[in-house]
Amino acid sequence: MNIAICDDNEALFSRIEEVIEEHLGVDVVCDFYSESADFLAHFRDGQRYDAYLLDICMPGSSGMALAAEIRQSDQQAILIFVSGYENYGCECIDYAPLCFIKKKNFEKDLAKAMVMISKKLADKAQRIAFKKGRRTILLAYDEIHYIQGKRNNYSVFTKDGEYDFYGTLSQLEKTLPENIFARINKSNIVNVFHIREIAPQSIKVDGCDFSIPVNEKGWEKINRIIGQSVREKHLL
Repeated sequence: MNIAICDDNEALFSRIEEVIEEHLGVDVVCDFYSESADFLAHFRDGQRYDAYLLDICMPGSSGMALAAEIRQSDQQAILIFVSGYENYGCECIDYAPLCFIKKKNFEKDLAKAMVMISKKLADKAQRIAFKKGRRTILLAYDEIHYIQGKRNNYSVFTKDGEYDFYGTLSQLEKTLPENIFARINKSNIVNVFHIREIAPQSIKVDGCDFSIPVNEKGWEKINRIIGQSVREKHLL
């Protein structure tokens, strides 16, 4: 992930990078611009980013002027405005920013913005973001076959292997799309469209040789997701 930071306060750069790495992982590349002209030169030369953090009050072109130019070539760009003045909020709406960071609450607002960026990028790609230490791992919904939980840890099984994460299934379940994933018992969540065999009290999913038991609520969730006709098409 690449992020452009446009702010004339260079003293903030190291702290911004720390907060970004803390929430998005060390694989994030940050380019810092203390002058809007420097950013525009790179942008007009073809440099693009996944997200742009723009200080509204910059020498030369303002953050909103930069946003206007970004929007001309990229309607989907993630824009975040930063300002010490709250009265800019309404003017920013024209550029459809993800959020507005107030300098008086800078670190707190920046941390929230990083969480929003992570979710936004995951949604754009139909993926879910998993935190693993200081890294963020993005997995496409279709890659995930099933998820198995044990106490405060869970394992995500995909076509390419297994990923282990810290957390509970109950927490994870809230972040998963209900039209794809079903919690079928206390310890397992499955991608319904990777079910390949149905038995009276259990199922088998792609990449798994053993049967996974399904409780009553699990069957209700499976039937709600795919319906009888879709289930016949995908599973029989």
